[in-house]
Amino acid sequence: MIKVLIYWHEYPVCATRIDSLDESRYEVKVYSTRPKVPFNDFAKNKFPPIYVDNSTLTASYIISNNPQPDILLITGWAHKVWLEIARYYKLKGTKVVMMVDNNLRFTIKQIFGSLIFRLLYSDIADYYMVPGSSASKLLQFFGVESSKIFRGYYGFSSSWFQAADRTGSHFRNKNFVFVGQKNNRKGIDVLCKSYERYRVKGGTWGLIIIGSGSSLQKRTGIKEYEFMQPSEIAQIYNVNIAFILPSRVDHWGTVVVEAASCGMIPIVSTGVGAADDIVFNGINGFIFDKCNVESLANIMIVVSKLDEKTLDVMRQRSIEIASMFNESTFAEALESMVTTLREVGIRRPDCLD
Repeated sequence: MIKVLIYWHEYPVCATRIDSLDESRYEVKVYSTRPKVPFNDFAKNKFPPIYVDNSTLTASYIISNNPQPDILLITGWAHKVWLEIARYYKLKGTKVVMMVDNNLRFTIKQIFGSLIFRLLYSDIADYYMVPGSSASKLLQFFGVESSKIFRGYYGFSSSWFQAADRTGSHFRNKNFVFVGQKNNRKGIDVLCKSYERYRVKGGTWGLIIIGSGSSLQKRTGIKEYEFMQPSEIAQIYNVNIAFILPSRVDHWGTVVVEAASCGMIPIVSTGVGAADDIVFNGINGFIFDKCNVESLANIMIVVSKLDEKTLDVMRQRSIEIASMFNESTFAEALESMVTTLREVGIRRPDCLD
């Protein structure tokens, strides 16, 4: 048995992908801080999270309860206690995997951060797990060898998000859907302004907005809902045609692949990391320059004028592209690391047999 210890910050829905690991091969324990959004309890998961409070957590508590893991996975390098734990385990022979979702933007902060990373953090992880190409580029910019970077961090869980059927678009409602926090970072202001322009241009499709945050000004054609559970969101995805994520900054945007897996046509801004992996302009969806109200409004016009045959082709392509990011990709990434570790040697080689 391979002993795997995981820390996943603010346990999100996509963390349930951990359940793709084979219980007969992996002994898994997962620690997490509680998510800020009110997801239903994950206690029924194959590997349910053990919730901890990072403000009071000590390294000795984790180490005393997990004396000898073979592999440790942690989300990022922002959590001091978990970095301390990682350094301790690494001295004992544990292989450390750092999960990173930030995308490459060439900001001053990232340029400065690349120097800090090289000085303080580059020796911690043996391998890195990323959601897609943009995060991979960031790590390479930070000096990480491409052979140490594996994809599989984010994706969708098919227990919730999958196309209910493959019937034509005429069975779906002619609506655009947004899911996320209603704030500036997610570009909710851009979305509302773009939708107003879309209506002025003669657009007739509706807009469904789902998420936490202050209520929006009432506008013709917009239906607004508070936070929903994943199963409820999947139902929305399966009966509507197009999905919009207009974020100014979104490290990846798991909602994009969740919507695509349900057969939606994704429309995303250049600020969304998943744009590089999930959205192929004019093939299965559309990409617009972030904050460009007119560009998004024009794309909404284009989509709403597409014939049913074209919409159906794009929807099927979305499903096919999203399938490369289902829950099995997490297990496959970890298995690839294990295979590599077997080849280069690990503290206890017999655990990999």
